Amino acid sequence: LVLAVVNLTQAADPNAVAAAHRSKKMEGVVTKIEARAMVFDQFLEVIYVATQQSGLPSLIYKIQPRTLDPYGMARMQSRGLHKEIVMGLEISPNSRRLYVLCALGDQPLIV
Repeated sequence: LVLAVVNLTQAADPNAVAAAHRSKKMEGVVTKIEARAMVFDQFLEVIYVATQQSGLPSLIYKIQPRTLDPYGMARMQSRGLHKEIVMGLEISPNSRRLYVLCALGDQPLIV
């Protein structure tokens, strides 16, 4: 999983570069990983990134936006043979809650 900072005001500049931070070992990663969803909480200044590994429940990481350092992780659950797979993330600015849309077998689930 690679996280990078891109200055969008320089997007049209062919000489602009993204500031990619060094790769870090992410807690819970045992196989190939892909990012499934991401959301930024402006109030708490945190980025939530939902990731997926084959055959495992999703992992949600808390990322510090200035340094891109991970500083927290939540593992979704397994229920029998089914794994909770994150499909989307949304933050409610009024309730200060992170809503997680998951697929659990053939059923949608909001956590």
